[in-house]
Amino acid sequence: MVDAKLTKNLMIKINAIIAEKDQDKKLQRIDDLISLLRNTNPDDIDKKEIDPFVSVLVRNVSDENQLRELITLLDSIVPQNKGLLETKVVDLYKNGYYDDVVKIITSDNYFCSIDSIISLLVSSSGHIERYDAAALYLSKCGRYEEKIVQMYAERNRNPDTTKAIIEGYVNGNHCEMAIKFIMEIMSREQSELYLGPLINCSIKTDDKDGMRAALDFALKIDISDADLIKKLVQAALSLGEYTIGKELAKNGLKLKPADKDLMKWLALCLSKSGNYGEAIETYKDLLTSYPDDIDATIDLMDLLYEHGKASEYLYVVEKIGRNQLRPLDYIRLIQLMKASGDIGKAVELAKEAYKKFPSEDDVIIEYARIVDEIGNKGESFDAYSKLFDKGGKEAQSFILNYLFSRERYEEFVKRFESSDNEDVKDEFKGKLAASFVYLGFFDNFNKLVKENKNLLDDPDTVDSVFYKVRDKEALEILNSLDIKGSYVSVVLDRLQGREIRGSDYLLDYAVSKCSKSIAYISAETYFRRMISLPDKVRSALSTNCLSEIYDIFDILTKIKGGTNSGIYEDRPRYLYCFSSTFIDAGKLDDAYKLLQRYEKEVDPFYYFTYAKLLWKSGRNKEASRMVEKAIELFPNIDFHILHLNVDPESCLESIQAIFDIDAAMIPYDVLQSLIEDHPDLVSEAVNFLISRGIDDVRLLRLSRDVYLKNKDIGDALKVSSRIISQSSESRDIAIHYRILKEIDLDAALAFMKNNIDTFNGKEELIEAGELMYSKRKYEDAISAFRKAIRLGVNPLSIPHYLDSLIETGSYAEAEDLVGRQISMDVYAVKLFFREGKISEIVNYLTDTQEKDNAVLRYIVQQGWDNPDVKKATFDYYKSTGDTEIGKVIAKRLLNENKLDEALEILRQIHDTDESDAEASIMTTDVLRRQGKLTEAYEIAASAAAQCSDTECEKELYRRIYSIMYDLGMYSQIVKIFKKRKEKDNNVIPYVVKSMVELKQFDDAEEVLSSFSTLPEAVKNALESYINQGRYLDRLNKYASRVLSHEFKAGKIMPIDESVKKSDVPEDMIQDIRDFLTGEKYIGKVDENKLEELSGDVIKRIALKLKISDLSSIKINTVYAFLQDDSAIMAKNLYLYIKRAKYTPHIFTQSDVEAIRGSFSEIATSNPIDVIKRYGVGIKKAYALIEAAKSLLQNEDGSLKQN
Repeated sequence: MVDAKLTKNLMIKINAIIAEKDQDKKLQRIDDLISLLRNTNPDDIDKKEIDPFVSVLVRNVSDENQLRELITLLDSIVPQNKGLLETKVVDLYKNGYYDDVVKIITSDNYFCSIDSIISLLVSSSGHIERYDAAALYLSKCGRYEEKIVQMYAERNRNPDTTKAIIEGYVNGNHCEMAIKFIMEIMSREQSELYLGPLINCSIKTDDKDGMRAALDFALKIDISDADLIKKLVQAALSLGEYTIGKELAKNGLKLKPADKDLMKWLALCLSKSGNYGEAIETYKDLLTSYPDDIDATIDLMDLLYEHGKASEYLYVVEKIGRNQLRPLDYIRLIQLMKASGDIGKAVELAKEAYKKFPSEDDVIIEYARIVDEIGNKGESFDAYSKLFDKGGKEAQSFILNYLFSRERYEEFVKRFESSDNEDVKDEFKGKLAASFVYLGFFDNFNKLVKENKNLLDDPDTVDSVFYKVRDKEALEILNSLDIKGSYVSVVLDRLQGREIRGSDYLLDYAVSKCSKSIAYISAETYFRRMISLPDKVRSALSTNCLSEIYDIFDILTKIKGGTNSGIYEDRPRYLYCFSSTFIDAGKLDDAYKLLQRYEKEVDPFYYFTYAKLLWKSGRNKEASRMVEKAIELFPNIDFHILHLNVDPESCLESIQAIFDIDAAMIPYDVLQSLIEDHPDLVSEAVNFLISRGIDDVRLLRLSRDVYLKNKDIGDALKVSSRIISQSSESRDIAIHYRILKEIDLDAALAFMKNNIDTFNGKEELIEAGELMYSKRKYEDAISAFRKAIRLGVNPLSIPHYLDSLIETGSYAEAEDLVGRQISMDVYAVKLFFREGKISEIVNYLTDTQEKDNAVLRYIVQQGWDNPDVKKATFDYYKSTGDTEIGKVIAKRLLNENKLDEALEILRQIHDTDESDAEASIMTTDVLRRQGKLTEAYEIAASAAAQCSDTECEKELYRRIYSIMYDLGMYSQIVKIFKKRKEKDNNVIPYVVKSMVELKQFDDAEEVLSSFSTLPEAVKNALESYINQGRYLDRLNKYASRVLSHEFKAGKIMPIDESVKKSDVPEDMIQDIRDFLTGEKYIGKVDENKLEELSGDVIKRIALKLKISDLSSIKINTVYAFLQDDSAIMAKNLYLYIKRAKYTPHIFTQSDVEAIRGSFSEIATSNPIDVIKRYGVGIKKAYALIEAAKSLLQNEDGSLKQN
C-alpha cells in the first residue's frame, strides 16, 4: 500500500537535490536519498507522484557511483521512466555494455526521435559489429543512417530482415529511404524480390533516378512477374526510355501473351523509338485481338497520319466512320484534302467539323483559316471572334489585322485593349500606335510611344504618320517625342520638306518591313533625280507588299515621259504626286482636272499643289493666297520656297520660317534669283541668317552679290575674300577677279595668276591675259592664254597669244602658230623681225598678194630704220599709191620732223581722195605745226563737210575750233557752236574762252553749266577764266579812264588824283594803283604779238611826238597810240618795251645781212631810229644794234661772234 508520507518525504528530498547549488551539500543530499531508498519497499512509494521528477533528478547527479546506485534503486520503483532509461543507456554505453545499449534502444520507439541515443545505437552496433537490429529499428523510426545501411548490406543482410526493413520504410511512408536502401542492397544483390518495392516507391514518388535504377536492374535479371514488368514498362514510358520499355514489354508478353496493355505499350515504345513499321504492325495485331479498342484505333490513326501513310490513315478513318472522328481527325482530313487540291472537300469537312464541334478551338481555327483562304474573310472574322477572348494568338492576330486593314480603328483599339495575350499586344502595338494617329488620338499615341520607343520604327506607325499628319498640333506632339534617328523622323522630314538622305538604307527598310511610306519616300528621292527609277528600285518595289508604290511610280514615269495622261484620281496620302508631276511636266490642264476632284479637301498639300499650279500658270497673286493657306495649316519648307517665288515680299518671313524648320535647307538658289530685282529684300534675309550664326559659303555668296548689285564694291570684296578662303569654285574665283578688277587691276591680275588652275572662265582668262600683256607681263599672259586653250579656245583666236610667245622668246611655238595662220598678220611680221628674217618682210611687200593695212603699218613702224624695208615700203607706196601705207610713211616722216616730205605725201593722198578724213586731219596738223593756220583751217573745214561719220566730224571740229581760236575768230567760234549745238566736251574751252574774249560772260557761264560731264578740273579752270575775264574787263574799263585822262592832261598825275578824277569805284582803287605801278603782265600775253605791236606803236609815237628816247614813252602814251582802247594791252606793251633792253638779244645770219654796210651807223643808233629805219619790233631793234656792236665782218662775209 502506498505510503503518502513516505512519498512526500521522498519528493522533498528530490526537490532539495534539484534546488541545491552547493556541490558538496548536493552530494550529501544524494547520499541521504540513496540511504532512504535502500531501506524503503518500492511498493510503498506512489510511482505516479514520483515519476515526473525522476528524469530531472538523474540529470542533477554528477557522481558516477551515486548515479549508478540511484539508477538501480529507481529502476525497481519506475522501471519505464524514459529519462531513467536514457540515463541508463548512457551509463551502459559508458561502461561498454553495447549489447545492452542496442537491446534497450531497439526495444522502445521512444528513442527514435532522440539523436543522441541514435548516435549511441549506431556506435554500439559498430562496437558489436552487428547492424541488422539497428537497421530494422531505424527503418521503423523512418531514419536512414548511411553507415548502418552500408554495413548491414555488406555484413549482416538476409532476405527476411531486408524485406522487413523495406516494409518498415514503406509502411512508414518513407519511400525515398526505401529506394536508397533497396539500391544499396541491389548494388550487391540483384533480386526480383526487391525490384517490386523499388519500382513501386519510385513511381509513387516520381523518383526518376529510382525508376532508371529499377530499369537497369530489370535488364540484368530474369523477372517472372508479368505485373512487375508492366509497372517497369510504365516507368520506361514515363522516362522516355522506349528501347528499354520495348524490351521489357516483349519480355512481359512472353509471360502473358496478348496482354492488351503490354501490346499497346509495346506499340507505343516501338513508335517512340522510331520503329514505326513494327509499331503499326503491333497496333494491327492488337486490333485483331481487340477490334473494338477505339483508343488503339486512334493511336494507329495518329501513327499512320504522322508518318505519311495517308491512304492507310484514310482507310482506317473510313472504317471507323465519322461519328468516331475527333476534332483532330477533322483537321487532318481538311489538311489532307487541301494538300490533294480538293479545296471544296476541305471546306465541306471544315464546315462539318465547325458545326459538330462549335466550341472546339482547333476546329474553329481550321475553319477560320480555310474560309480566309477562299476569300471569305468576314466568315473567318466571325469564327476567330469566338476565340478572341480565349487569348489565342492566331485568332487575336487575325481579328486585329482584319480590323486594321479595313480602317476600323476604333474597334481595333477596343479589341486590343481587351486582349490579355501579351505576345499579341507586343506584336500589334505598332498598329495600335497607328490607329491612335488615324483617329487623331495623339495624346494616347504620345503616351504609348514614350513607353515603347521602338514604335517610332514600326512600319504601321511610320505609315500612319505619313498618311495622316497634316496639322501643326499633331506635328508639335510628335516633335515633343525623342524621334531623332527613327523612321518616323524620316517621314516627318519629308512632310516638312527636309532633304532625305540614305535612299538605299530606306529602301532596305521599306522592303524588309513592308513600309509603303518609306518605300515611296525612297523611290521619290531617286525619281526626282532621274527620268525613271533604277532597276534595283523597281525590283525592290515589285513585291506584293509594295505593289501600290510600284504602280504609282510606273504612272509617274509615264507622266514625266509624256506618255500617260489618262489619270482620273490622284493620291492625296502620297501628297498629290500625280498632279505635282503633271505640273512639273508642264501639263497644267491635266493637273487642274485632277485637283478639281479634291477642291473641298482641307489639306495643306492640296493647297500647296494647287498654288504650284497657279504659279506655273503665271497667276502669282492667287498662288500666294493659296500657299498661305497651306502654310497656315502646316510647316513645310517647300511651301515657304513657293511663297518666296510667287511673292518676293515674303522673303524675310519665308526665310525665317525655313530656318525654324531646318537651317540646312535655306533656298540659296531662290534667293540668288531674287537679287536682280529685289536686292534689299534679299539683304534683309541675309542679315537675318547671319544674325542666327549661319556659316555657309552660299550665304556669303548672297551677301557678296547683294553688295555687287548695290555697287558696294568694297564690302563685296571683303565678303568675296572670305568666300575664296573656303571655296575654290570657278565661279567664285571669277567673281572675285571681277571685283578686284574694279578696285585694283594689278591685284586682280595677281589673283588671276595665283588661281589660274581653278579659273575656268574662258573670256575672263583671255581678258586677263590681254591685260597682263598690256602690262608687258608676257609670261603671266601666256599662263592665262594657255589655260583658256586647255578649256577649248582656239589659240589663233587669242589676240596677243602669238605676240606674248614672241616677247618671251618662244619662237618655235610662235612659228608653229604662224604656220597655222591663213594670212600674214602683224605678229608674224614681228616674229620675222625678231628672227632677222627681213627677206620674208621684203617679199611680202613686193609680192602681189592682197595686203593687210595693219601689217603694212607695223612694217613701216618697226622696219623704218632698216634700209631694205624702208626702200621696199616706199617702192610699194609708189607702185600702188596705197593711201594707208602713205599715211603711215607720213607719220614716220613727221616723227623725224620732215614736215615738208610728210606734207607732200599727205597732199597726194588728199588730192587722190578728199574724203580721207585721217589724211585731212594729219594734213591739218602738219600745217598747224608749220604755222599755216589759215590753210589748216580751210583743209579741216572742207574735210569736215565731207565726213561720213560722227567720230570723223568730231575730230576735225576739235581742230577747227582750236585753229579758229588761235586765229582769233572768236565770233565765228560762237556762231558755229550755236549752229552745231555741240555736245563735245573737248571744244567747250574754246567756246567759253571765245565768249570771254567777246566779253559774253553770262553766255560763257550758261554754256559751262550746261556741260555737266566736263572734268571737274577743266570746269574749275574755265570758271576761273570767266571770273578773270570779268575782272580784267572791269579793270580795263577803269584803267582806260585813268590813262585817257592823263594823256589828255599831258602829264603823269599823282595816282590818287588821277583815280579821283577818273571816277574809279572804291573797290577798284587799289587794283588801279597796282595796275599803274606793278611790273607784271596782266592776263594772257603773246610776246610775238607784243613784238609786232611795239614797232608800230613806237614808230607812230616817235613820228607824232618827235621823240628819240624810249624813256620819253609812258604808259598813257602807249595807250593813246594803240589801235584799240585796251588799257591792259597798253600796260603789257609798255612793260614789254621797258624789258626789251635787258633781255638776251639773239641775232641770226639774216639779221646781219639786213644791216650789212651799216654796222657803224647802227652801232651808234638808238632803238627808235632802228625801228623807224627797218620797221622792226623793239627786241629785234636791240638785236640789230647788238649785232652791229658785237660782230665784225670776215673776209668771206661770214659771221664771227666774239
